Amino acid sequence: MKHKKLALFLIIAAFPVIAFTVRAESNIIQNPVQLDVIYPIEDDSAPALLAMAAMYTPVENEEDWSRMVCSGMTEGGCTYFRDNQASAIWKSEAENIGSSSGFIANVETIDEMTQVWKAQVTIFTEANESTYDVFALARRDRDDRWHLDRILSGPGITVE
Repeated sequence: MKHKKLALFLIIAAFPVIAFTVRAESNIIQNPVQLDVIYPIEDDSAPALLAMAAMYTPVENEEDWSRMVCSGMTEGGCTYFRDNQASAIWKSEAENIGSSSGFIANVETIDEMTQVWKAQVTIFTEANESTYDVFALARRDRDDRWHLDRILSGPGITVE
């Protein structure tokens, strides 16, 4: 009789654990949504740095990728990027699986709203990672944060 009560107790005790496990495994996100804002970092250079990192990590759709890059760019910079650089970078960097940007050095202050930066961008592929010096024009935008205006030299940028 003790064994029957023990078996019944174990079944009753195990049922909530099994139900919780099944419920926890069923919370799978089916359709993730891309965020419109990609710079939650509280740093006034975050929009520019994240635009640089996004530039070297193409996603599935070129239009979504371009929109993500442009979210950290000035309006004029985004237009220039889309018209002159996006296609070439999209093609040349398509094999990248990730990238990061940082280590900013102000190379030249043009005025209080415009600077030339030297940043390091690390690009990750299936086979390796490579770090490049990227020179960029950054401008303070309406939100008083630094936004990317142009990549002057770096991977995928051709001088015409």
